[in-house]
Amino acid sequence: MSSKKQGTLWAAFGRQRQPPAKRQKLQDADDVSVPRRKQSTPSEAPAEDADAVMQVEGGESDSVKTTEWSHVQLKTQEIRQPKDKLKLNERKEIMDSVHGLMTFEPICMEIIDTLQFQRLRSLHQLGAANYVYIGATHSRFEHCLGVAYLAEKMMESIRSHQPWLPITKEDILCIKIAGLCHDLGHGPFSHVFDGLFLDQLRKKKLISQSFKWSHEQGSVDMFDFLLA
Repeated sequence: MSSKKQGTLWAAFGRQRQPPAKRQKLQDADDVSVPRRKQSTPSEAPAEDADAVMQVEGGESDSVKTTEWSHVQLKTQEIRQPKDKLKLNERKEIMDSVHGLMTFEPICMEIIDTLQFQRLRSLHQLGAANYVYIGATHSRFEHCLGVAYLAEKMMESIRSHQPWLPITKEDILCIKIAGLCHDLGHGPFSHVFDGLFLDQLRKKKLISQSFKWSHEQGSVDMFDFLLA
């Protein structure tokens, strides 16, 4: 313990041992010395100055918030691009259990995100085969994505092996979209619907014998609807 602390402790101890009258005088002396020490410390800033500082800081925070909001608005405007300005190189990725990572252009994603295409998730690729082969549960949705992916690979292979052919990127994209939309018109249980089911309806005269609907025509009709 330092000598200064020891002196303070002995002074306090000695004060307690003094008579009450002398102890009161010592206490009064301490009370007088405390304000003097407070007066010797630097004076605090006036209230007006503190308010001014707070106003400046508040103005800076408001400017920061305005800058951040402008940045958010700019990002939002960049995201909301018109459909006619979609770039072919802004591709999105979908992981497939067979083909691995497949990439699709924004125009393909516009088609995939429609109700007409999303309904293919509920249509089994192999009809009623999953009632016997319980693992055959893949849908027309996966099938169409895979066909589009393979169609693109096929066209790129033809272009690389036969460079004299005038095949452009737009041509490859059109073939890819055709593969993507080729099964849009399928009904429930795929070929079971437009084969066995419709034949039974014709035999029972529930539909006209001249009704020649097919899933190919349904695909064309749905694609025309998407383009409208």
